[in-house]
Amino acid sequence: MKHSMKRRNFLKSLTAVGATASCFSLSKAPAMTDWTEGRYGPLLPDPAGILDLPAGFTYHLFSQCGELMDDGFQVPSALDGMAAFPGPQGTTILVRNHELSAKDKRTQPYRDRKTWETLPAELRYDLGTSEKHLCGGTSTLVYDTKSKKLLKHYLSLAGTSTNCAGGKTPWNTWISCEETTVLSLDGGEDNDHGYCFEVDPYADKLQPPKRLKHLGRFRHEAVAIDPRDGIVYLTEDIAVGLFYRFIPEIPNDLTAPGRLQALSVIDLPGKSLANRKDLGPDVIPLNQKMKTTWVDLEDVHNPKNDLMVRGKAKGANTFCRGEGIDYGNGQIVFTCTSGGPALQGQVWRYTPGQNSGKPNEAPGALELFCEPNDAAIMSMVDNICVAPNGDLITVEDNTEIHARVLGITPQGQVYEIARNIKNKHELAGCTWSPDKKTLFFNIFDEGGTVAVTGPW
Repeated sequence: MKHSMKRRNFLKSLTAVGATASCFSLSKAPAMTDWTEGRYGPLLPDPAGILDLPAGFTYHLFSQCGELMDDGFQVPSALDGMAAFPGPQGTTILVRNHELSAKDKRTQPYRDRKTWETLPAELRYDLGTSEKHLCGGTSTLVYDTKSKKLLKHYLSLAGTSTNCAGGKTPWNTWISCEETTVLSLDGGEDNDHGYCFEVDPYADKLQPPKRLKHLGRFRHEAVAIDPRDGIVYLTEDIAVGLFYRFIPEIPNDLTAPGRLQALSVIDLPGKSLANRKDLGPDVIPLNQKMKTTWVDLEDVHNPKNDLMVRGKAKGANTFCRGEGIDYGNGQIVFTCTSGGPALQGQVWRYTPGQNSGKPNEAPGALELFCEPNDAAIMSMVDNICVAPNGDLITVEDNTEIHARVLGITPQGQVYEIARNIKNKHELAGCTWSPDKKTLFFNIFDEGGTVAVTGPW
């Protein structure tokens, strides 16, 4: 989604607020904190015209769109969600999504139709038609953080569509999510889209698709798993969507059946939590913990694409474009890109109740943690991850002004970490190396993957 604020007005508003603001003050002027300096100091202009960073930080841009990978396929465009895994000899393995559809004209992994057809059928989730083929999926990269060198990159999931974000599992696999509900192109009974797929980062080659059908079929965005009980939390990237969880019957096996549920605030069943007048009169204040429960969902394969409507009718609350999600310190944090009166985004925090997912479960707590309603502070946040120092790291889905990587302190103050000046495309896929010394993220289009090191 685009917003109308131009670069000139953005800089004006940034000066006007004195630079940073506490997200805890919607009813008064933002607090005059150290926005321009943040935790790491002001951003310095990059002579190469790619990425502005604070002093002492450096970046490496690699595996760029259109490059030839080790398996002969091209690095696809639309680089989105991503996670990092420990590799051999201290290396880092990255699994990266590509949000490409059958009609996409951006760089795809296959140079032409013939290249696509060289793939064995068992390696393609949807075989496509004679005119169209699916170019979404994932690529896997092996990166040496010490030498700052890409060692290998290759395609690892094929035949899927619009793979937006996902999440890392406690057993070190990647869940890739399809942000679409289109039907299969090849007419296969089991090849409709809108599912999650599990990818093994250690497979070292393209794998047969492993669909996780019990996680439901809808416009999936991202997932986070609570390592204490194995419950999966899921966001839905749609104008009005739900916040889900999946309780697996078999721990650490998401191919097995389980229960898909949607969140409901006990005192506000079925209401919008977006703080938008066009969606309802209810106003959700910052830092107020609301008691929650969960409603069961049926027919999760969603043949009529009405799962949200059915969930809302049972008392589930709605959010505006649920996006990034992560687990940290016993809590689930997630973003809503177009929530808030100014449509500039929200950050939510959910704390599970005791005995989560069990018959004697205590109510959980949902809290609106951050909603500045000022594009100069935070604009349309997307992917999110918990930093080693306890801050949140998020990236902006912003095409009108240069998108940024932002930090959010536990007190709710926002600061800049990086700014994309290479182009006007969003940043995505923020994730930390296993040793917590390198922050990775993607320049979504006409870009590649970035590794940032410095005095974290």
